[in-house]
Amino acid sequence: MSAENMPIANEDSLAKKDCSKPENKCNSHSQNGNCGINEMKEGQIKGNAKVAGRIDENHTIHNYPQNKPTIKGTYKNQHEEFKLEFPHTEENYQRLLNSLKEIAKDSELRYRDIEKSSIKFTIEGSEEGLKRIVNSYNSGELTPILKQKFNLELKDVKLIDDNSFEFYRENQKQKSLALIVAGDISQADIDILKAALIDTSDDDAKTQNLSNPLLLSRYIVQIASECAPVIKAGGLGDVVYGLSRELENRGNCVELILPMYDCMRYDHIWGLHDAYKDLGVPWYGGEIKCDVFCGWVHGRLCFFIQPKSQDQFFNRGYVYGGNDDPMRFAFFSKAAMEFLLKSNKRPDIIHCHDWQTGLIPVMLYEMYQYYGMERQRVCYTIHNFRHQGSCGNEILEATGLNRPEYYFHYDRLRDNFNPFALNLMKGGIVYSNYVNTVSPHHAWEARFTDVGYGLGHTLEIHRNKFSGILNGVDYKLWNPESDELIPSQYDLNNMAGKAKNKKALREKLLLQDSEKPVIAYIGRLDEQKGVHLVHHAIYYALQRNAQFVLLGSGTSTEVNNRFLHEKYFLNENPDVHLEIGFNEELAHLIYAGADMMVVPSNFEPCGLTQLISLKYGTVPIVRGVGGLLSTVFDRDYDQDHAPEKRNGYVFYQQDNKALESAMERAIGLYYEYPKEFKQLAQQGMECDYSWKSAGSQYINIYEHIKNIKYEF
Repeated sequence: MSAENMPIANEDSLAKKDCSKPENKCNSHSQNGNCGINEMKEGQIKGNAKVAGRIDENHTIHNYPQNKPTIKGTYKNQHEEFKLEFPHTEENYQRLLNSLKEIAKDSELRYRDIEKSSIKFTIEGSEEGLKRIVNSYNSGELTPILKQKFNLELKDVKLIDDNSFEFYRENQKQKSLALIVAGDISQADIDILKAALIDTSDDDAKTQNLSNPLLLSRYIVQIASECAPVIKAGGLGDVVYGLSRELENRGNCVELILPMYDCMRYDHIWGLHDAYKDLGVPWYGGEIKCDVFCGWVHGRLCFFIQPKSQDQFFNRGYVYGGNDDPMRFAFFSKAAMEFLLKSNKRPDIIHCHDWQTGLIPVMLYEMYQYYGMERQRVCYTIHNFRHQGSCGNEILEATGLNRPEYYFHYDRLRDNFNPFALNLMKGGIVYSNYVNTVSPHHAWEARFTDVGYGLGHTLEIHRNKFSGILNGVDYKLWNPESDELIPSQYDLNNMAGKAKNKKALREKLLLQDSEKPVIAYIGRLDEQKGVHLVHHAIYYALQRNAQFVLLGSGTSTEVNNRFLHEKYFLNENPDVHLEIGFNEELAHLIYAGADMMVVPSNFEPCGLTQLISLKYGTVPIVRGVGGLLSTVFDRDYDQDHAPEKRNGYVFYQQDNKALESAMERAIGLYYEYPKEFKQLAQQGMECDYSWKSAGSQYINIYEHIKNIKYEF
């Protein structure tokens, strides 16, 4: 039967059609386990549908309320045709795309069998909204977006009538596909359309071959305790957001699962709505109900878990710091797995981050693979070995893992230091299919030095599935060429703007105008960041005829009070300014206006400060640890890189003399050889530490683990 003659499914047929039941099996489902839908032939618009529904992975039709705008299409495989309608919500739009990607990955043969090349989008809405989109096309705004995302050109854009318009794109390697979005189109809808296509500021995407069907086959769920900008307590939030965007730009479907904190930035969430009401999470032999909400965070689809518990796990006004943090995040991990299970989400990859999600691979292997999640694979990223989630055996009873004699084994979850404690991070290492930390050198340190905080032997046992992948920088946010938070934008070939920013920085912080270099520090004031060396750097800079600017705060009252005292003591000095706290706009100005940046960390898994400094032409002076050693190459002594690839100064010992030596060399070059100093700054700006390289490495890991047998 042709699509034109095929009647639209009525409510009765939608309710009864269930391919999971033997009597309703379609031919192709009975042969290969799924309906094998390999082509979405045509889409048609219907603004007020009589029937709406969705089809889940078990091919069960679920009814939706009537009289809502819909996404509707005709699906065809080699045996039969049928039609379905979906309510037009962003979640359903994404679900439709996910379904197509899941179908597409089942067989390369089906891709080779598809010959149609035209891909049609029809968008219907208000006349004002339609004109807004068409004007975006006519102004040339939409064309580069589509060109970057799909590596193809628009064939035609036209208004069909007062209520709709259509455009075509051609690509011989992609399947025929029609999608419909109905309803009144607002400026927010336009922004979502653009976000769904691509982030236009990402130049990296221009070189990606997104027409390869294999790139569209991964469904990735990231589970973490942070995601910038909605909730950010440290660098973890930046990594989760940046990596998710990079993976999406490469054609993958990415979703995030996060706790729903009361202290989140809700103004960064678009379209927050219910996704799953009263999710039952088994806990201590009983059950805690949760509501799961769904919304978009700067284009990323996020699910937020809100438990209805007297413990108020995430309604405490903070992210970390409770005495029961292991219990809080054990519950979050359990709830995340229950949500994936009960909502029939079956991602190819579950990507977990830090100790807070270390129980997820444990529960997947020991429990959930027997509930129908045997094909999911886990990549586990460790951002900081210092915090490992050490806890007692009550976690086992609460989550239903039980069997303490089984898990209190050195080869499983028993803490390497304390035989009476469990270690959640160790569980993540042991049970995950792949483990990585956030720089190659830090991976070596974790295995062979005390930076692993007792997990070195465990990492050595699992060395064949452990490596380091350097984090990237979000160049959409941190780029002097486009930074809207600095007075003067500049680039590698025109550094005049940096001098103007230096002048603006001095004016803002009331520093005297002089020829002195400005040395800066941005970051936390704690032991990890080498707080005693930061303190010494202030006075050594003043001693060597330089100015110093600090922006940061301590993790303890004692440290904050110490630096507040220094601020008061140096208040009348025209060459120093200490800002205790954090100010986003001031941070951008310091990166753009400073000449040098000190990063004297005790240990540094990756580090973001030095990467941003390089992009802004601010010469980094770093201690040779972790990610700092992987990204900064000493101008005078590095033997592994050509002189034109060197970009800063490195010292190794954790003492004042070593820091002074590196600062002296940088200040000396600034005063005695200003042209060479400028060249060094420009060499740093040439470094590419975007997410492009990291994204490729994570894709390789996903492909490596996707089809391996899950063995412990």
